[in-house]
Amino acid sequence: MYNYNINMEQIQDNIVIVLIIIVVLLFLKTLFYYISLTKFHHIFMSDEKFEKFRHTLSDILNVVIMIASLFIMFFRKNSTMLILILAIIFFLKSFLHFFVNYKFYQYTSLTQSNIDKLTEFYEVESFITNTMLFIGSFYILKIIFIDQKS
Repeated sequence: MYNYNINMEQIQDNIVIVLIIIVVLLFLKTLFYYISLTKFHHIFMSDEKFEKFRHTLSDILNVVIMIASLFIMFFRKNSTMLILILAIIFFLKSFLHFFVNYKFYQYTSLTQSNIDKLTEFYEVESFITNTMLFIGSFYILKIIFIDQKS
């Protein structure tokens, strides 16, 4: 009864635009993470506003990373082993982010020493994965905006 005209090129263009926005936000997330480590964020805004903004951006992007990781792990048929391992690492990173930052460990039977070890591991893991995200997003943005072959 109804005639729907679906323009696949427009859908693909929209998907590319959304992916570019996500890569830019990932780059900004890692940049803000490094700024928070150096304590230079008071130049931009107050400590509370900066940390609230950084955590909100981190939460949103960790949900996106978690969804993308689940998609790669369960729905991609021809993923290489390296891509699957990276998807698992980033899925666990996102899970650990919510587990530590929202103190979900208080609902488990972890001792305080285990919680301290988990928090220390989270800090090291967060630094490593944010470095990987920084390098990856910088490389992708460089390819998109600088190394265009036109």
